[in-house]
Amino acid sequence: MNAVVMDNAVIGEESLVAATAFVKSGFQCAPRSLVIGSPALVKRTLSDKEVAWKSAATREYQALARRSSASLREVLPQSKIEGNRPRFDASTLKPKAEIDSMDLDRE
Repeated sequence: MNAVVMDNAVIGEESLVAATAFVKSGFQCAPRSLVIGSPALVKRTLSDKEVAWKSAATREYQALARRSSASLREVLPQSKIEGNRPRFDASTLKPKAEIDSMDLDRE
């Protein structure tokens, strides 16, 4: 969020650019780099587990967008709280802090 990547910067495949990072023109980094700061620097290389976790989180976000888009409809505002309102099941995606106990192979 709110990262700035200037023209002619090259971010390697499977890299992550941190929120609020400022990536200067001409910056280059290797694949799987964690890029942070202002000006941006490579902090370290991402592990296989971190890349898998981020990929799973991206798929989760894309599924949410598809589900939301498919279910959009115009409605009137509710005048009171609806009893027994159906809920969606919560995601099984866990926070990065719990990455070691996570099954990353799910789609």
